[in-house]
Amino acid sequence: MRYLVLNRYFKNFGDYLIFESAVNILKKEISNFTYDVFNGSEKIPDHMVENHDAFIICGGPCIQKNLYPNIYPLNPKIFQSNKRIYLLGVGSKVFPFLEEKYELDNKTKEFLRYCNNFSKVGSRDDYTVALLKDNYIESTMNGCPAWYNFDYFTKRIQNN
Repeated sequence: MRYLVLNRYFKNFGDYLIFESAVNILKKEISNFTYDVFNGSEKIPDHMVENHDAFIICGGPCIQKNLYPNIYPLNPKIFQSNKRIYLLGVGSKVFPFLEEKYELDNKTKEFLRYCNNFSKVGSRDDYTVALLKDNYIESTMNGCPAWYNFDYFTKRIQNN
């Protein structure tokens, strides 16, 4: 499979770190991970839709009322061709002190349900998992990609 990994790391260094960590996770977990990178804030050109089998959105607080088509203006040909879309370590801007129920708009719900055809939404925190559950979207908490650094997995923490 050939993947197109969408980035939105133009706001701050943390966004870049999340993206790079996500790509490292994907390289580690998917054998022969073949991918290209594209700016997720732009509509994907038709030829790129045709040349990729799946699309991956990594990290960031993209689970919002206007996720699709405003934050990620994906090319409709992705859906027409029934191409896979995966979300890894995505978050929301929902905080535990919000008392009102946060409703996602219908287009965003449809988009996330489309993604559920291929996988649960990989969420970075329990608040996002709960938000998605409240909106009838399947999700799993896999954490923020920036939490993972495979170079340190076998090392022990040393006390003073």
